[in-house]
Amino acid sequence: MTTVADNFGVIMRGVRTLFLVCAFLYGVVILLESAMAFSKGDLVEGKLGLLNAGLLAAGPLIIMFILTSFGVK
Repeated sequence: MTTVADNFGVIMRGVRTLFLVCAFLYGVVILLESAMAFSKGDLVEGKLGLLNAGLLAAGPLIIMFILTSFGVK
């Protein structure tokens, strides 16, 4: 028999996986936009895109750390 804690863990693992996949795909889109900005010669927009992609890469790691600290594996 499953408990509420088991169901909560399954839901949180699904949420974490969905979040990581969406963040990865969004990071790929930002890197492509940044590359397009660099190719057009817009260095400021290209650098901002790279900064945004770097912050986006750190976000899921922080979320994973928080979820893991609550026992979601």
